[in-house]
Amino acid sequence: MLARSVSSLSIALVLAAAAVGSCLLPSMDAPRAVKVGVYDSRAVAVAFAHSAQNRAVLEDLMRRRDEAKKSNATAEVGALEARGAALQERLHRQGFSTASIADILKPIEAQLPAIAQAAGVDVLMSKWDVAYRAEGVEFVDVTSAMIAPFAPTDQVRTMIDSLLEQEPLSLYEHDWDAHRH
Repeated sequence: MLARSVSSLSIALVLAAAAVGSCLLPSMDAPRAVKVGVYDSRAVAVAFAHSAQNRAVLEDLMRRRDEAKKSNATAEVGALEARGAALQERLHRQGFSTASIADILKPIEAQLPAIAQAAGVDVLMSKWDVAYRAEGVEFVDVTSAMIAPFAPTDQVRTMIDSLLEQEPLSLYEHDWDAHRH
């Protein structure tokens, strides 16, 4: 009888120790899926192109060019006009193709964590930059949230909606020079 009591007590102690030990182990729950906020960078570029932020940059550039013209600073006029043409070409590549918009995101970078948090995502990235997606990674379209800081008008939103229905132009095969005036 005593042997049976000791045996029962031993089993109870082993089970109690196992229960306490399992409380100390890290949870074995499945890891939370990574959520990636993806956006169409073309939409962000078009919203930026029509924004007050971009208008201010262009107005400053034109003001400086006009001042250089009044001062007969031909070299400076040429440099400022070349800068304007380069900005326009870059915006075309960003707005109609898949060129990086890192420069466009600079004015709103302080807002990006709030955009990600509101969307419940861990990462924000252009949908054109996704080379591989593992199973279990969830994508959330955040395009609307990414264009909002640029305050697009209804007319600009209509342009963006139309753009989103089309495939982007090739960065490398499109004749970008054909659009120069």
